[in-house]
Order: sequence, then C-alpha cells, then structure tokens
Amino acid sequence: MGIARDALERHVPEAVLRERGDKLLVKSVPIVGDDDGTLVEIEHAIRETTEAMTKEDADLVALVERLQALKRRRSEARTGEDRPQAQYRVSGQTFGHEWMRVGDEDIEARRQLLMGQLEAVRIMPGGGRGRAFDASRAVLVWKGASASDERLTHALQSAASKVPEFIVVGH
Repeated sequence: MGIARDALERHVPEAVLRERGDKLLVKSVPIVGDDDGTLVEIEHAIRETTEAMTKEDADLVALVERLQALKRRRSEARTGEDRPQAQYRVSGQTFGHEWMRVGDEDIEARRQLLMGQLEAVRIMPGGGRGRAFDASRAVLVWKGASASDERLTHALQSAASKVPEFIVVGH
C-alpha cells in the first residue's frame, strides 16, 4: 500500500489547521524545581555519612539508619515520585497563530505542534484509483486530553468558562 508522501505532508497540516486552527492552546508547562539540586545534595550527604562511618568514634547504628534513609530519598528522587508533573495554562494563542509564528523553516517545531494534536495518521487501503492522492484515505486520529489528570481537568474547566473552545498542546 502506498500513498504520495508530498501530498500527504501538505494534507495533514492543512487538515489540522482547518479543524483546530482557531482553537486556543492549552500548554503543559513543566514545574521548574530543584530536583537535580536535591539529588546532588542527597549524594553529597551519602558521601559525608559514609566518610563519618570510617571515624573511630562513629555512632554506626545512627549512621546506618541515616544512610538507609538517604538511599530511600535518592531512589525516590531518581524515580520522580516526589516530583511535580506539570501545570497547564491557556496560552492566549490559537493553534493557527502558533503554526504561523514558528514558520516554514522550523520543521521540528511544526512537527511538535502536529504531534501535540494527533495520535496518528492512518492510511487506509486504496481502491485502485491510481497514484493520485486521495485525502479520504488519510484518517487523522486526534489526541484527547486525559480526563484522569486532575491538573489538566481543572485547567480545562477553568479555560472553558473563559473561552468557547481550546486544544491541548504537548500533552
């Protein structure tokens, strides 16, 4: 099964702009924290604790307990259990405006915008109509917002009261 790639690459952005170009964007904004700093601090505390264990007058029981607690904290910091995920905000820009802002030259930025909207582009089997591009064969599978994410749900409800329609980017 084949399809004209150039025509498909023109069709997908045009279809996304037609469907979602006038919708406001809701962006996922990572919460900047000191996760890396915290991990560095934990590693430093582990080194200090192991060095303290080598001293003659060391309280080994207390130091072993401290070391175990530090290792648990390090493990949690590495897996991100305590890390905040993201906040969501309405950007005030439409998808179409953002598409035009990044421009034709920034193909990766445009690809990221499309990936924020689409789960997949499914190509359906052709009907033997030759090699001409048939847009009906390209089925766009839209991404939906995860209703299980409380932060996103709250942002969407808040935004819904202010604007008629919006879409999620980078989720």
